Amino acid sequence: MRDSILGQLAYTLAALLVATGARAQVPLPDPVEGVIAEAEARSDPGQRWAFTRTYTRGDERIVARYDPRRPAEQEWRLITPESEDALTKDQRGMFKDIQVDSGPMADRTLMFTPSAEPGQGLRHLLGDLTPVEDDPTGKRYAFHLPEELPAGADEEHGWLTKHVDGEFAVAAADEPWVFSICLFAPEPFGVAGAVRLTTFEDTTQYGEVEPGGPLAALRNDNHQIGRLFLVRVDDRRVTVNSDFERVEVESEESDRPRVE
Repeated sequence: MRDSILGQLAYTLAALLVATGARAQVPLPDPVEGVIAEAEARSDPGQRWAFTRTYTRGDERIVARYDPRRPAEQEWRLITPESEDALTKDQRGMFKDIQVDSGPMADRTLMFTPSAEPGQGLRHLLGDLTPVEDDPTGKRYAFHLPEELPAGADEEHGWLTKHVDGEFAVAAADEPWVFSICLFAPEPFGVAGAVRLTTFEDTTQYGEVEPGGPLAALRNDNHQIGRLFLVRVDDRRVTVNSDFERVEVESEESDRPRVE
């Protein structure tokens, strides 16, 4: 467990999207089926992307550029601040979060990619959608996370499936995103005997990386409030991915050419 209550969980939904289907697939509402089918049709798992990430935590902010053409373990380059020497202690931890949590294939972890396995993927996660009141940004549907965890799931995923519900939203035509997935805790809950969360909210918005192109996680907003033993913690982390650029990667090995 890192310094936030449940870890960053910025893209915790990714593992849940490949959870095995513990319930029968049912037809999805037409607006939901439409955006998922469109996202599947646009998916191109073999394509690689460079992009910029703006990561804000509290009063601290860093900006970094990811490029898969750069040498292994050097894919991320700081933009703001301009050098690692200028990082504050908190910013240094944030830059490490970006490098460790994203892994060496950061662009691929962002992209919406349909599951190739039967009984897995977003359609099965959304197997019990219930319409809720629409708002000006789009149509909203409530769902519950499947009880069966994906292979390799850790404790954090177990806590989420027990205490967290979800909403799937289809964006209105004038919104910059196409659909979003919000995970939230309707009631306070305890974790590992030492933590009590009063607020847990995690919203990821998916949108085009370029006009007519594939969909990716463009923005994630994770907010947690609670107590760690007797200490109150209010931790909010916002990640924005932007300025996507299609790139060609000649090799996936460590001998990739350097890109300055």
